[in-house]
Amino acid sequence: MYTGRHERRVSTFMRAVPYAALACAITTIACQVAWIWAPDRYVLTNAVVMSCALAAALSLCACFGWRRGVVTSLLVMIVGWLIEVVGVTTGFPFGRYTYISVVGADHITGHVGHTIPMLASVPMIVPLAWLMMTVPAYLTAQAIQMGTFARLGWAILGLVGWDFFLDPQFVAEGWWHWTDSRHYIRGLPGIPISNYVGWIGAATVLMALMWLLGNLDPDSRRAAHSPMAQAVPILVFVWTWAGGIFSSLVFFNRPASAMWGGVVMGWVVVALITSTLMNRRRRAGSPLRDSRSWS
Repeated sequence: MYTGRHERRVSTFMRAVPYAALACAITTIACQVAWIWAPDRYVLTNAVVMSCALAAALSLCACFGWRRGVVTSLLVMIVGWLIEVVGVTTGFPFGRYTYISVVGADHITGHVGHTIPMLASVPMIVPLAWLMMTVPAYLTAQAIQMGTFARLGWAILGLVGWDFFLDPQFVAEGWWHWTDSRHYIRGLPGIPISNYVGWIGAATVLMALMWLLGNLDPDSRRAAHSPMAQAVPILVFVWTWAGGIFSSLVFFNRPASAMWGGVVMGWVVVALITSTLMNRRRRAGSPLRDSRSWS
């Protein structure tokens, strides 16, 4: 009897998880909109990262089961933090860079800024930042009905594309800087090309880790229990793509960031839309072949 009650409670909890993830995603979007006009962006930056990371973790729990979802979320954060520790210590794989310990200082107004909590020279919020977009990129790619390696490729592309929005924004905000940025992509000064090469490597490691953890047993390959569980990470991914383009063009005057981020992440969005339309036609009886044969 106790086992039956426990299972019912867990089932009820799991049904509520996708809606909690949606609430966190909506909170993230609201904080990002407010961030644009905020005179002091430190608190909102942390709110965006924490709410989006929580949405990501809840989405993983809905899709992987709560135990595997929690374990995967923790491992993504740990591995992301280790990549950063190696990066700031050795310059590999992103190039030589340093996190700034105080942000938001203004010598004109006299504002002293905010001291960032660090762990081994890496801000403690950074592992959450890795989680907040690694999960949406991975789960969005999983919704593209193609072969395993193709989906992993789309996931890597989506995460790397995000950095074309992320780095220009936070370098300008003073969160980190590179020691040598002489060789950069046109329109993106201050960020060396090596950074984007490093992101490809880091994204590959993280996506391979998520794939491995998500496929430890046959049950983990089941689809999410509700459409909402699949929709939330896609919402976060598409919003990040569209919002990144719009804010880069309209508010931040970074057309190169809008172009690179828009195109690289946009390929994943196009693949998702194409795959969805083709499979709807297939289910409706169209002679088009199943797009899962793309590999």
